[in-house]
Amino acid sequence: MCYTSDGEKSNKFVSAANVRTYDLTGLQPDTRYIISVASTVGAGDDKVLSGKETIIVTTEMDTSIPNASFLRLGRLTQQSVTLFWDPPAVSNFDTFELTYSPSFIGSPSSPVTIPKGYTEVEVTELMPGVDYQFVLRTVRGAGPTLEMGTDLTFGVTTRKITLSMCRIPPLSEKYYNCIYWVMLGFCFLCAMVKLD
Repeated sequence: MCYTSDGEKSNKFVSAANVRTYDLTGLQPDTRYIISVASTVGAGDDKVLSGKETIIVTTEMDTSIPNASFLRLGRLTQQSVTLFWDPPAVSNFDTFELTYSPSFIGSPSSPVTIPKGYTEVEVTELMPGVDYQFVLRTVRGAGPTLEMGTDLTFGVTTRKITLSMCRIPPLSEKYYNCIYWVMLGFCFLCAMVKLD
């Protein structure tokens, strides 16, 4: 038996003489295949093939909506998160949709539409030190024909900003050095503040 799709190399295999049916697996959806079957007698140089029987079939189209995978953190700051994901194996969808919300609120943001060719997004203007839940899904169609893929979720806490004050001699007691620090100890902002 051998089979091939347009422009592809032919796949050949041999089965026992008493096999009457065979399931071809791993075929592509919505693809035309040419399948030929012939019986053989002998082996090697003495092998003789009968006349082949050939059929042409087209596999059914896969109408299921594909899903992205492996949603993960790229970069994290006090007020922004960059997320990455692996795209679906097939492209029969229109866009990605991202929603997110602080865990203490629960209701998600308005959906953010992301073009299907993208595999990362930066979400900005978040609150520092807050747990956020992100949900990414694939989308196909609109209105009454809208279809959505399975939710891919990811939770993360934005970095906290802490304020530490220390008096700097020999300045007057009315001046303090204000320093903002993020959780990992990187200096974010330093400023002199006059206290009245």
